[in-house]
Amino acid sequence: LKLVVFLYPTYEDTEYLEGGTSMINILRCAAVLVLALLCYKKCVKENIRNRFYFYCNLGALVMYVCCSFLPIISRIGYYLTITHIFFLPALVNGIENEKLKKLCRVGVILAGIVYFAVFILPYQTFLFHEMVPILSDVT
Repeated sequence: LKLVVFLYPTYEDTEYLEGGTSMINILRCAAVLVLALLCYKKCVKENIRNRFYFYCNLGALVMYVCCSFLPIISRIGYYLTITHIFFLPALVNGIENEKLKKLCRVGVILAGIVYFAVFILPYQTFLFHEMVPILSDVT
């Protein structure tokens, strides 16, 4: 916080320092980190792309845990964790035990569906409203 206020002195005593983070983001990044550490030797260590994804996830986790006071933390975290789209399939495909691989694949898919249902679907967009209200009056 002191570093941020030093770099941006106009932030001091403003609403800009009333950030916050979600425990779900922390748990998601921690779960990906655990899976990545379990698959590190086979999938991450020698693969430059997966190492990049690994460090993006680790950076997001550190920021979610240690920088929750920053108002833009969710945006930065989003940019870092969008790599999960590529990283999770690479990790799951690297699991040698077929039963464990299937279990992880099902777990990742179910977690994605639950995440989508809980956090994405509730947003109100034009897709869930009538676009032209006057047409609803015509019968």
